[in-house]
Amino acid sequence: DETNLTCMQWEKDGRLLVGTDPSGYIYRVTPPPKESGGTNATAFVVYDAKEKEIKSIAVASDGAIYGAAVSDSGKEGSVYRVNADGYTEAIWSSKDAAPFALLLRDDRHLLVGTSDRGMMLQLSPNGEATTLFKSDSGQITALEPAEGGKVIAATSNLGTLLEIAPNTTKEGVYDSEVIDAKIFSEWGRVRAVGETPKNTGIEIYSRSG
Repeated sequence: DETNLTCMQWEKDGRLLVGTDPSGYIYRVTPPPKESGGTNATAFVVYDAKEKEIKSIAVASDGAIYGAAVSDSGKEGSVYRVNADGYTEAIWSSKDAAPFALLLRDDRHLLVGTSDRGMMLQLSPNGEATTLFKSDSGQITALEPAEGGKVIAATSNLGTLLEIAPNTTKEGVYDSEVIDAKIFSEWGRVRAVGETPKNTGIEIYSRSG
């Protein structure tokens, strides 16, 4: 009864996982036994997300299933992990960014392409999120591994292909959003908390008016 089958991913044992819309199901499809000569596979729902659509599926070596689910608005969603024993948990969710693409790395970190300014996030196994970069496109719609630890990202609005290397840059800048206090205000002090390996540092510049 689902209107759309939106994504697919193989499991190690040859069964196929399929995401759907508009019920947000993850189906496990099992082919008929070869000796039976049948042609009809069987399917059952592995997970029923609260969101409308499953956009992407990834499978870990231990059998855990990751699903990117997007709400009706298309602007918010969650990433779920269905463990091998059937226990399911939401490891990441957002009210202003929907997960469109998943890619599981060998170190069990999960890459997530989002609909919010085409961001790529990295989720640790316990769900801690790090923003790796923001593209100039509206959405990251697909992620594919490449040689040397690189990742190819497909984007929409505008449609581009990006090659993302695993090495870090020598320097980087993060611009915070402009804060308008609306009235005359006095500001406190700025404090940076982070790790600074040898021969590295953080500088903070502020401007007010």
